[in-house]
Amino acid sequence: AKKTGNEIRFRMSDWAGTVKAMQQGEVDIHSGLFLNKERQEFLEFSKPIYQINSSFYHRRDAKLPKDPAKFGQRRIAVTTGSYQESALRRSYPDLNLVSYPSWLLSLEALKKDKVDAAMGEDLTMEVLLDDLGWGSEITAQPKPLFSNVVYGAVTKGNEELLTKINDGLASLSPKEKEAMERVWV
Repeated sequence: AKKTGNEIRFRMSDWAGTVKAMQQGEVDIHSGLFLNKERQEFLEFSKPIYQINSSFYHRRDAKLPKDPAKFGQRRIAVTTGSYQESALRRSYPDLNLVSYPSWLLSLEALKKDKVDAAMGEDLTMEVLLDDLGWGSEITAQPKPLFSNVVYGAVTKGNEELLTKINDGLASLSPKEKEAMERVWV
């Protein structure tokens, strides 16, 4: 979102586009990112908002080894510019990663047998699978690979906005947080 005068403009983009827009100062706030060193170079992060797990998803008729280091040449779909992509490249440099602009396109590639697995945030992937009606065909590994905290982010140096975000988060009652979770999470 970018405030101009008395109005706030919102920008929708693919995942990599949202981070790039923050980096270029085109928007002032991102509603939810994982914290990493690269992002800390140009962003400041709010207090923690939520915890999200990320898992490998695969067709139910296929089995993946529990250890990603044993995936061999299996093709793994990742979302371009996502935390999961950078973490997998850093922790498992031998994985055969195939980047897609969105989790939806990663799942479509998995469904069409273009990849052997897709890595994504469990909440997002489960909603997509439910919406697409593919839950009977695609499932997650039993244990998430990553568990990360989600933060709001502002452009570096925007302490005033960061303070407002943190104050707003702190003012939420447990009931309000629960209601927001039911609607948004």
